[in-house]
Amino acid sequence: MSKISRVNKQSLSGRVSGSTASNSKPVTAPSGITGTDRLELSDQARSLSLLEDEAEQFPVIDMVRVEALREAIKSGNMPVNRELLAKKIQQFENFLEDIE
Repeated sequence: MSKISRVNKQSLSGRVSGSTASNSKPVTAPSGITGTDRLELSDQARSLSLLEDEAEQFPVIDMVRVEALREAIKSGNMPVNRELLAKKIQQFENFLEDIE
C-alpha cells in the first residue's frame, strides 16, 4: 500500500475549496483569531488520486497466467530449468536474510 493510500481521501475531498465533509466537525479557532483554513488540491493531485483508485482495482497477481502455468504443470508441458530455479531460490533466500 502506498503512502498516498493511507491518507483519508474522504476527509480531504470533502474539504476542497473550504467546504467541510459531512462527517467532520467544525473546529473553533481560539479567540482573537479570524479567517478560514482551506485545502486546495491541485489538478495533478486530483489526477493522481483518480489514477491510484483505478490501479487498486487491478489484481496484483495475473490469475490468467497463473492458471495457464498450473495447466502446463498438470499436463507435463512445463519445462523447468532446474539450475535457474535453484539460483532464483538462493537469491530469494539471500534477500530474506538481508531484510531481517
